Amino acid sequence: MLFYTSLFRYQESLFSIVGKAFSHWMEMHKIQRIGGPFYYYIPILLVYESPIILFGTLGLIHFLKKKDENAPFFLFLSYWAVVSLILYSYLQEKVPWLVVHIVLPFGILAGAYLGEFFPRASEKRQHGSLLRPEDVSFGTDKKPILEIKRSRTRILLAGILALTLTISLVQCISVNFYRSMEPDELMTYTQATPDIRELMEKIEGFDSGPETLRIYVVDTENLYWPLPWYLRDYEKAAYYTEPPVNEDYDAIIMPAEYQMYREISKEEYASYNFTLRPGREFILYYNKKLEKNGQEYRY
Repeated sequence: MLFYTSLFRYQESLFSIVGKAFSHWMEMHKIQRIGGPFYYYIPILLVYESPIILFGTLGLIHFLKKKDENAPFFLFLSYWAVVSLILYSYLQEKVPWLVVHIVLPFGILAGAYLGEFFPRASEKRQHGSLLRPEDVSFGTDKKPILEIKRSRTRILLAGILALTLTISLVQCISVNFYRSMEPDELMTYTQATPDIRELMEKIEGFDSGPETLRIYVVDTENLYWPLPWYLRDYEKAAYYTEPPVNEDYDAIIMPAEYQMYREISKEEYASYNFTLRPGREFILYYNKKLEKNGQEYRY
């Protein structure tokens, strides 16, 4: 409450916060602002959070089978982990950083499972860390045999843990220092494709500056961000949900499906296709008079 209300500068109650959160999420899901497939988070979890997901899943199975005084707590963690994965996979607002909400319960389960599976140093000293051959019995007492099997299992899991942690570390270094700007990187979410830079080079090359260029951006769902940021210096830039009627403009940016050439002349206006975001194809229509000498235009 303290931070959500900006140190209580805004009048909010616990119930209104929950209501606004749900309404926001349902609205974003309805318009599919940043949609994606149901399995969107699975590759991210497997590539970057493999130790947490692997041992968290093992912990979930382990604690569901185990019945002790902590069973209600681990039942809640299991419910939290599964529901978070399903809910965020379903909602059509998919961005890499939301994977944190899925990882958290799995991380607690993984830590609890590893803490229980690997004995503490004090327990090792109490029971003896090594078994002598003469202590091994093949009669009715099967404890030494079970201890040997457990030790082998611990060694196997320790090797898997070390391998997955190494993979996770390599991926962490890669995404932070080498692949952070690559569009195909799973953890990279850019607000626009590299096409936006070529678009701005095109606009900046027009024979009309930011003070005079009349450029309109049109989208029925107002999903044209981050164009307002890139066009922030263009004083006559305007934004509409429908194509302007009887308006004078030098350039207009619209979703590709509009086919503006039914309303404007190909002899007067050239076009430039670009991808704003994956799945969001736009076209810049601009007056050919804006072309400087030596520039080419394409339909």
